[in-house]
Amino acid sequence: MALVNEDFARLYSPEASVIGRRFRRGDKAPWIEVVGVVASLRRDGRGAELTPQIYLPAAQTDIYPVRLADVAVRGQGGTGALAALVRAEVLALDPEQPISRVMSLDEALARGVAPRRFGLALLTGFALTALVLTLVGIYGVAAYSVGQRTPELGVRMALGADRGSILRLVVRSVLVQVAVGVVIGLPLAFLATRALQGLLFEIAPTDPASFALVPVLLLAAGLAAALGPVRRAARVDPVAALRWE
Repeated sequence: MALVNEDFARLYSPEASVIGRRFRRGDKAPWIEVVGVVASLRRDGRGAELTPQIYLPAAQTDIYPVRLADVAVRGQGGTGALAALVRAEVLALDPEQPISRVMSLDEALARGVAPRRFGLALLTGFALTALVLTLVGIYGVAAYSVGQRTPELGVRMALGADRGSILRLVVRSVLVQVAVGVVIGLPLAFLATRALQGLLFEIAPTDPASFALVPVLLLAAGLAAALGPVRRAARVDPVAALRWE
C-alpha cells in the first residue's frame, strides 16, 4: 500500500478517485495499492517544482527504489533529549548501526534555504551600497546645481520671489533628475528580473507592488538627500548672490 500526493492523483486519475487503484514500478515489481492522498510538497526546496510523489511505509522498504537512510521522529522535548532516546533505541536494535546528521526540523529547513538566504543577503548588501551611492550622487548633483544657480536664485529673490517659491524650484529640479533616472532604470530592472527568478518563492519577478513601491522610495530618498542643498538655497542672500562670481 502507499500514499500518493495530489499531483500524482491529478496526473494518473484526473476523472476519478485514485484511492483503491494499483500500480507497480515494473513488470516484475509487486503491485502497490493507493490507500490515501496527501498534499503536494516541494521536496527540494521552496523553489522546486511540484511533482508526483509516492509514500511507502518503512516496512515495505524491499520495494522502495533506494535504501532508507533518513528517519523523521516526532516527539516532545528538546532535540538533544529526543535524539538521545532515538540513539538508545537504535543501538539496542543494532549496536553497529551508525547515526549521523541528527537535527531538528527547523535546522533542516534552515539548512535547505541557507544558499538562498546567502544569495539574498549578498544582493541586499549590493542594493544598500547602490542606494548609498545614489544618495551621495543626488546630494552632490543637487549641491552643485544650487551652487551654479546661486546668481539666478539671488535675482529671483531680489525681484520678489519668496523662500517658498525658491524651495519649490530647487525641489522640482532635483525630483525631475531623480524621475529621469527612475524612468531609465525601470526597463533595465524589468530585464534583470529573470536573473532573480530562482531566488524568489510565491512572488513573481515582475511583482507590480515592488515596481510601484521602489520608484516612490527612490524619489523619497532623493528628496531626503537634497534637503541640505535645498535649505542652503532657501538661505541665499540676494545681495551676496548678485555679487557671486
